[in-house]
Amino acid sequence: MTPILLALTLALVQQPAPPADTRRGLMRQQVERRMALNDQMQPGVAANSDSVRKLMDGLQGGRAEMLKVEQDEDRDMAGYLTPVQRARYQEMRRRFLDRVNEMRQERRERRGVGPGMRPQGGRRPGQAPGPQRRPRRGSI
Repeated sequence: MTPILLALTLALVQQPAPPADTRRGLMRQQVERRMALNDQMQPGVAANSDSVRKLMDGLQGGRAEMLKVEQDEDRDMAGYLTPVQRARYQEMRRRFLDRVNEMRQERRERRGVGPGMRPQGGRRPGQAPGPQRRPRRGSI
């Protein structure tokens, strides 16, 4: 393994979970806001201006929060990566995310689902309904 990959691997292993959890939560909120905004903007249906304004404000605030998470993460990495390693890490991460988005788009096109839409039933293909719970002992 090259020294750069070793440093990046160590950096990722040492990276605390909260920024990743925070990023996931923020991304989930942004998706929910976009879906709610799309619902408000249906053609032929009058949109609620107050709801649209709140959703737009929420989207903008979410983008600002994501930027802060990225800045905090970069500041943390500055403690154990050189500027060149940080730049390489960020470029590798950007390429990875671009590729993930490309693959998602290709999958949507194969299924005939538009961007941001879910197939009929709201679940991904092959995804089973929620977990089944077993009855408690003695309750039957």
